Amino acid sequence: MKLEELQIANDNIASKIYDIRKDDIRLRKEFAKAFNWYKKGSNYNYKEELEEPSWEEIFVKVGELLRDYKEKEINEAIDTIKMDVLRLSEENEDPSA
Repeated sequence: MKLEELQIANDNIASKIYDIRKDDIRLRKEFAKAFNWYKKGSNYNYKEELEEPSWEEIFVKVGELLRDYKEKEINEAIDTIKMDVLRLSEENEDPSA
């Protein structure tokens, strides 16, 4: 390869890296918006800005949400079973039903 070809290839790669980083920041800010993650401005700047969370922070939050959802499903299933058991015990106590 000639020097010019290497420079063109290098420019293409640099452009792709820039685009990937730009998309990365955009995606992380979208998660910050969805999770309502804002950082306070400085002492004289009261405007709240979106945080730029790390992917680790995002995955931890998603994991917590999944855990909470599964816990809610389990608790609902337990409540349904309790109601069924209560209904069956009442039917067994009252033979006229």
